[in-house]
Amino acid sequence: MKRMWIVLLAISLLVACGGNSKNKPLDASYDEDKVKTKATEVIEATAVEDWEKIRGICSEETRAALTDEVLKKVSDEVLSKLGKLEEIKEMQTMDLVRKGSEVHYALVIAKVKFENKEMIFTLSFNPKMEMVDYFMK
Repeated sequence: MKRMWIVLLAISLLVACGGNSKNKPLDASYDEDKVKTKATEVIEATAVEDWEKIRGICSEETRAALTDEVLKKVSDEVLSKLGKLEEIKEMQTMDLVRKGSEVHYALVIAKVKFENKEMIFTLSFNPKMEMVDYFMK
């Protein structure tokens, strides 16, 4: 079980780090407030395990990867230990351009305080504002 979760996290890390963000400001094609609002929706939906809402925000490819089995493992192995969402302490946005591509993505890194632990959410959104990366650490 843990091995599957670690593999999924590793894949997310590779995808998230596969770009070239270097703390570049968010591309002008994105509205920072809308990006932060969408990231907040994802974090709040995660905290209450509203997987249908999460899937509704995802790109097709990401939605397909978030199977019931994967989400159950996330719930059992991670979320069940966190307690209630208390606050989003910090949220940064930046530009992400993947190697070999000219598409700009909105990358969000959020420090989130739960009742029992702090987590870092790393999310990215494509130009359609669909979530393409979904990582918690």
